[in-house]
Amino acid sequence: LQDAADALAKYSDKLSDEEIGRVKEILLSRDDYMILYGLRTCLGRTKSRAKVDALWELAMDERLWLWWYAIEKLAKWEEFEGKYDSLPDKLKVRLFAVMGSDGFSNTEQIAPQANVLLAESLTPKLVELDSPAVFKIIEKIAANPDRRFATAALIDSLRRFEGLYLSPAYPVGKTVKYINLWYGLDIGGLGNDVNRQVLESHKYDWPAITAEAIEWYDTEYKAADANSVR
Repeated sequence: LQDAADALAKYSDKLSDEEIGRVKEILLSRDDYMILYGLRTCLGRTKSRAKVDALWELAMDERLWLWWYAIEKLAKWEEFEGKYDSLPDKLKVRLFAVMGSDGFSNTEQIAPQANVLLAESLTPKLVELDSPAVFKIIEKIAANPDRRFATAALIDSLRRFEGLYLSPAYPVGKTVKYINLWYGLDIGGLGNDVNRQVLESHKYDWPAITAEAIEWYDTEYKAADANSVR
């Protein structure tokens, strides 16, 4: 299946409108990482009216691995130009989460909703299906100037991985590195270089690192936070 999806992606500019419609329907009906990347690429590599229409539909779907990709491509193709303030509320929040504030005339209500959306998006299912989006979301949360909110959001994401037989190495590693960087820690012996990949990740006990970061937050951080303003 993966080979077939990848082959379709290579010839996506030759697909008919009907075939583009079939690709869209498969994406909407199946959550399968083996075909997700190839089939999404069929819709996003070159622009056509049928592909734009399909991406608009994906942008309104509830699955982040579909709507995030769709919004990125539609924004690249300038499909939102002149439409920002007239978009459905759900799409406004998603667009802000993915692309930021440019184009919006008023972000006072949208920004907090987008922050919450990002904070709630880091799930084991997303890690399974769309690792590029996971990294982007971690970085967007970390860029939030409200350090208290960003810290809580990242720790909450770790709670979703806690108890898994294998905590996912790359999002846990990047998340914990941000915590180390902000608070002068070295949880898990990972250091604080958030731009450097964790080498030989199989040598680390990721469930233990996840638990250690959560324990730090629930004890030391909260105790310090009760007596000071971060």
